Amino acid sequence: MIAPFARLSLVLLLLAAPALAQTPGQAVLLNRVGNHVDGNSFARKDAAYLSAGPTVCGAAGLADGDYYFQITDPAATVLLSRDPVGERAVRVSGGILSAYLGSTRPAANNGPCGGLNVRLAPFATTPYPSGEYRLWLTRIQDYDPLGSYLFGFDPKRSKSEGFRVYARGPQTIVRGHKFFDHDGDGVWNPALDPLEVPVGGWRIDVLRNGVPSGTTFTDQDGMYVFVRDRDASVYEFREISPDGFINDATPGATWLATTAREGFATTAAEYAVGPEFGNVSYIVELVAGRTPTYWGNRDCNCENPSVGTGPDSVCGLAILREHDPAWRTALNTRNGMPVNLRNPVSNDNPSASIFQLNWPPQSFCGAYANWRGYVNKQDHDHAGFLLSREVAAAILNNTFGFMQGDVYIDRFQDGVLVSLADMLTGAIGLLSEPGAGLTGPNDPYQDLRMRMLGCINEFGTINNTGDPSSPQVVFTRGNEPMSFASPY
Repeated sequence: MIAPFARLSLVLLLLAAPALAQTPGQAVLLNRVGNHVDGNSFARKDAAYLSAGPTVCGAAGLADGDYYFQITDPAATVLLSRDPVGERAVRVSGGILSAYLGSTRPAANNGPCGGLNVRLAPFATTPYPSGEYRLWLTRIQDYDPLGSYLFGFDPKRSKSEGFRVYARGPQTIVRGHKFFDHDGDGVWNPALDPLEVPVGGWRIDVLRNGVPSGTTFTDQDGMYVFVRDRDASVYEFREISPDGFINDATPGATWLATTAREGFATTAAEYAVGPEFGNVSYIVELVAGRTPTYWGNRDCNCENPSVGTGPDSVCGLAILREHDPAWRTALNTRNGMPVNLRNPVSNDNPSASIFQLNWPPQSFCGAYANWRGYVNKQDHDHAGFLLSREVAAAILNNTFGFMQGDVYIDRFQDGVLVSLADMLTGAIGLLSEPGAGLTGPNDPYQDLRMRMLGCINEFGTINNTGDPSSPQVVFTRGNEPMSFASPY
């Protein structure tokens, strides 16, 4: 019999790869006497036992309470535990498995930190020829007797572990995670940003030589696990979004991948680190944009920024004053290049057709009067000017106003989200074309004019979302993962 501390050391080796889960405690697979089995590979079904507890004795373990467990295939498409769920009930006290609540399974105090060890069998044989299984452990209060999610087990609220039975040789346990990348830097940093949480219920596919080799879903720790032959093969892992990826211009997609959506691991040792998948999700932002009139209301003055009623009753003067002279820079240059806002004149002379907002040392009031006069000029149906006015408002909205930061737009109101930054780059490119000063109704650059008119409508919709009755097309990054159903 191996001492409890030695058994715990073996368990800790099992739990070392690839990263600590954010929620405490885990389900642990051991043999009858409480020892870790190489690669979670068992000779017989009745050789696999469940335990649970903290990663280190004395640290936070599982939440106390009663739990159910079940066995499925790795993709959780077939329930392999066929006996009544009450026969698969256990109790956690002090963070460790402390009691078996059924009557048909052997149990003994052979688990880590003095916890219990409970036999997993009986369960049916997996349909996977590789003999692969997945263990799920969930609190009874989170179990759905109607069988939603994974036969009543919500993966977002469950612990899990993978194992094999009847394997012919040594096995490799591959683990990785899915996480909400709140700061968008592609690195999971929950210690620095508590909003970077694991994402459970997310689909992960594995391929070998381009051929599908399995599917699974992440658990409440965002962890996925596959058990494969230890033969130094290279496997590819892919994350699959429940509604597609914004990266692919998928209609209805709300998830943007901040890391590569596929990665590789080699089965050369008992443990292999699978890729970490990070995403952010976007939600529609109500009452976000403000019109050019808001930012350059003809009735505003330096002393009285309030006029009338309605969504544009308070002009942007106070905001621009607060951010002077940065707002002048924003309207004159972007990413080191001129914005090239156009005057409503038909002239190919840049000095006449390009509007330049006055720089310091001119006073704020002088610059604001210069800007206000520009915004309220007669447009003469000049596409360059009409687009310039909407682009300028979008820049101010995004930089100083009500839709700041990383913003995506349902550009054509077809569910496909595109970056506002990319839209602005494209529109500024149109304003910078040589013929942009000759885009009136009777000017020669009618093709450019038509392209500008399309953009005017798009930016006008963006800037008018401050009116709740207008189409709400602005999506901003959420502070938590978008809710979704799993499996999918």
